[in-house]
Amino acid sequence: MHTFEKGVSMVELLIVLAVIAVMLTLAAPAVQTVAARADIKRTADDISQAIRLAKNTARVTSQPVTVSITTGTSANSISFLFANGTNTANGLTLPAIDLPTKVSIATQQQQSLTFDSMGVIAGFRAGSIRLRSTVDTSQALTVTVVNNLGYITIAEGAVADVVVVA
Repeated sequence: MHTFEKGVSMVELLIVLAVIAVMLTLAAPAVQTVAARADIKRTADDISQAIRLAKNTARVTSQPVTVSITTGTSANSISFLFANGTNTANGLTLPAIDLPTKVSIATQQQQSLTFDSMGVIAGFRAGSIRLRSTVDTSQALTVTVVNNLGYITIAEGAVADVVVVA
């Protein structure tokens, strides 16, 4: 009859820890890519939702609403303004939206859209916003404002010419 001792030897424990370390090292780039992809996707969705919110709010309140994207090295955000110059009108307050700082937002012109009281973009010109992960630069999306009604498309990759509707 064999007698087995219960427990784990130090050598066995070190081997298991070494295997786990190798697996984590191999998995790290994939996890980083997934996180980067999630950041730019969330940013694209936030921009799209903000544009829809501005359009719908302009129609419901029958007054112009401007949605602006602010970019910077330490923060990116979306803000809203009514014609009175504040984010509050008729008892309705539109929130500022913080965007992930691990996403660069590229635009070449003024970064705002103004919807008139009918929900139509004033002075519309088709334009795009390029989003690129600062963690994994291979991860990019392009948000395009297609028409004066604020219709948005989100496409893989980044377009060469970036223009935002003024």
